[in-house]
Amino acid sequence: MYSGYLEVGPSTGKALHYVFAESEAGPNAPVVLWLNGGPGCSSMDGAFEENGPFQPAADGSLSLRPTRWTTEASMLWLEAPAGVGFSYSKTRSDYVTNDTQTANDNLDALKLFFAGFPEQASNDFYISGESYAGVYVPTLAQAVYNSNKAGASSIALRGIMVGNGCTGTEVGTCSALGDLYRFQYMGRHDLFPMSDLAAINATCNGQWANPGGACQTAIEAAADKISNINIYNIGANECIGGSPLEKFRIQSPLLKALDRLAVQRREAAAQVGSQGPVACIDSGALTSYLNSAAVTKALHVEDARQYWQRWTICSGVIDYTSTARDLPRDVYPTLATNYRVLIFNGDYDACVPIIDNEIWTEGAAARQGWSVAKPWHAWLTSEQQVAGYATEYSVPGNGSFAFTTVHGSGHMVPQYQPAFAHQMLTTFLSGKSF
Repeated sequence: MYSGYLEVGPSTGKALHYVFAESEAGPNAPVVLWLNGGPGCSSMDGAFEENGPFQPAADGSLSLRPTRWTTEASMLWLEAPAGVGFSYSKTRSDYVTNDTQTANDNLDALKLFFAGFPEQASNDFYISGESYAGVYVPTLAQAVYNSNKAGASSIALRGIMVGNGCTGTEVGTCSALGDLYRFQYMGRHDLFPMSDLAAINATCNGQWANPGGACQTAIEAAADKISNINIYNIGANECIGGSPLEKFRIQSPLLKALDRLAVQRREAAAQVGSQGPVACIDSGALTSYLNSAAVTKALHVEDARQYWQRWTICSGVIDYTSTARDLPRDVYPTLATNYRVLIFNGDYDACVPIIDNEIWTEGAAARQGWSVAKPWHAWLTSEQQVAGYATEYSVPGNGSFAFTTVHGSGHMVPQYQPAFAHQMLTTFLSGKSF
């Protein structure tokens, strides 16, 4: 394993922190980049809580993760943009950023990485990630494509994997339509009565971004009935109202209502001396581990401590503007005809619900005239258990396009269903069908 900084902005002192773990499969194994989302959340979450080789415990010890992705690939985790995790800039204005700047910085980081690890440069390369990395991953892939085409790089990109991801400001659950998908999903899963869904549909009239009056009242009523559900994983134990804005920065009337209820429940629990239900995203052990002196020294970030101060799972430093508008329209046609593309979604995620990714992948394929090669079908474990369902499309060129669900998983698929996620990775890297 290696850890250090990639200085993507020498003139301003902008440096992105990375961790790289060589594959147990040998020197010719593919290289997979993993990005967490937010925007502003650290990929150390992915490295230590989802798919990396080691899992930290509350006492600071490490255990080997049985479903580590390093059995199949060399793994690279990058904390981006600057201001996230251990990544920093000596110039504060660098913390004001957007999707385009992040993609360009990540491209520069890749160039520096492969220059520093030339033995990895000829290996197949894949970009993967989850949540707001639904923007990071395809925009970086597009930047790599453009850079390679212009002769400015020769990165051996072969494909991308996007889990429970955003698709831009104009489409999907990160747009004004987000609550439309969330209410449909929650209604189908009986988190509130159908009468509430009927009231929402009757009063909101599609005004999901700025509801008011009867629409806002209907949203609040439904949110209150949803109660302490874990919005990231409705199959898990309850938590304090979902705390949806803690990790996923979507400006959603529904998620804001759930967040307000979470605060109220925490305050009520404190008044009666009760700790109440547990938080949905518990990063306590990871936060303690990554801030210990021995670990920061081992990760080679200690000398830059004056710039990053303290590692947190999601940054409160950056000022981020989402500038990607419609990735299914603007980016995915190029990516799918040149690279292998897999869109996956845990079917227990109510924050970025599965119906969003199912709808946009189906619509994008129809718009491009890509026929269905394998219609909706179950994909199975070696024990013949259903791991999820997949639809695969025929795409001209050298690429491919597929959508798959991961059964029983919430927002962070490698964390909630690690064995299924590991099998999904293995299948994708091998080029086999689901």
